[in-house]
Amino acid sequence: MSATLRSMKPLDLATEQEHEAALAKLQGMMDALPGSPEEAELELWAQLVERYEALHFPIDRPDPTEASPAHSASPVVKPRLCPYSGRDDAGRPWLE
Repeated sequence: MSATLRSMKPLDLATEQEHEAALAKLQGMMDALPGSPEEAELELWAQLVERYEALHFPIDRPDPTEASPAHSASPVVKPRLCPYSGRDDAGRPWLE
């Protein structure tokens, strides 16, 4: 870790304006070269944004019992499994 990174004080995004400014900064840094100081700064800003979003915009984990019917009704599941198993009902036990 570089001396610059060690000497930086921890920072948190406290407002939506700071969050939006951090997102704009990240967008401008997306072309940072691997291993460059810009990439290290990009990583720090990304961690700040992730921490802010986890606190202010939490995403609950889906309930597996609610997700399963959506998948069993999907027309994509059955055809994808048929070529590998040779049976039309191969995916059925996993979805119930």
